[in-house]
Amino acid sequence: MKRLAILLALLAMPAIVGCGSSSDGKTASAKNKNKNKQKKSNEKSRLPKPGTHPKGYKEPQNVFGPTLLESYLKNLKNPDAKERERACVGLFNQRSRAREALPELKRLAKNDKDKKVRDAAKRAIKAIEEG
Repeated sequence: MKRLAILLALLAMPAIVGCGSSSDGKTASAKNKNKNKQKKSNEKSRLPKPGTHPKGYKEPQNVFGPTLLESYLKNLKNPDAKERERACVGLFNQRSRAREALPELKRLAKNDKDKKVRDAAKRAIKAIEEG
């Protein structure tokens, strides 16, 4: 008898608690979705309008911009062979945009003491010349 009373109490529990719905009939998950929509709209309104950035703000440069190319050119003269090889691979990926690196790559392809660097330089030269 005691077990039956406990079982009935447990079965009646969701009816007493309300199964997650509020007095206005919306479930808790529906309320959370509405809150998330409001947060997103508030975040959008906080972003500055195009062309209204603070003084001194610079737009991010393209990943293949001049600064990346300059760093590869600088690393071609690095004393570490791995860094020179990475620079050759980076210039290989730049293709025709890296034409100004050809003289240095040709020097590395002929004179570098590390075989991996020489091979990477040759591959980069070929890729740059093919465009």
